[in-house]
Amino acid sequence: MIRNNLYSVRVFFDYLIDINAIENSPARLPKFQFGKQTDRNICTTSEITLLFNTCKDAREQTILAIAYGCGLRRTEIVALNIQDILISKGLLVVRDGKNYKSRVVPISEFILEKIKPYLKAERGLYLQHNSVYTEALILNDIGARMCGHSIYKTILRIVKRTNDDALISKNITLHCLRHSIATHLLENGAGAEFVKSFLGHTEIDTVQLYAKRRKQNYKFS
Repeated sequence: MIRNNLYSVRVFFDYLIDINAIENSPARLPKFQFGKQTDRNICTTSEITLLFNTCKDAREQTILAIAYGCGLRRTEIVALNIQDILISKGLLVVRDGKNYKSRVVPISEFILEKIKPYLKAERGLYLQHNSVYTEALILNDIGARMCGHSIYKTILRIVKRTNDDALISKNITLHCLRHSIATHLLENGAGAEFVKSFLGHTEIDTVQLYAKRRKQNYKFS
């Protein structure tokens, strides 16, 4: 408990320095290591735009839109049903997130436009291949709920298709996209509490770590 509290204080202290709320000091708080930690790569907003432009169909755009634009975890994407997308309200409902917690995620107009073609037409084409109706949002080629591994492989194929060596070298995963949206939201002026709620975090410490990555504006061309 003491180590956790000291770690939280250090993260917040570093964050205050980074935003120039306090002056830097050689007397930094000690670092605490809880096992091996590696920084996840972050996509720039221009790279996110490239990924969307490289999608070959509406299903790929929807997977990318939800993974990045809504910041969902892999298991949360798999569990989504069509009724969880509230188009008219611009909301997405995560009914069974981490630690069995539910949350409501706002969907930007940009992300909504990426999802609508799949809901209106393409999803129905996959359903034709399955004699049993399913409410799953993301369907595979035979009309069943797409598994987490297939969703992950879809992201890998999109990245590879860009032929962008710098982007490919980042080894982008679903969780990297989640980190990317957190960083971009903070850069665009979103508060830490909003990002915490958006991602479904229990503690704010992780969000404060994202603040260090605020390098690009959350805008799209």
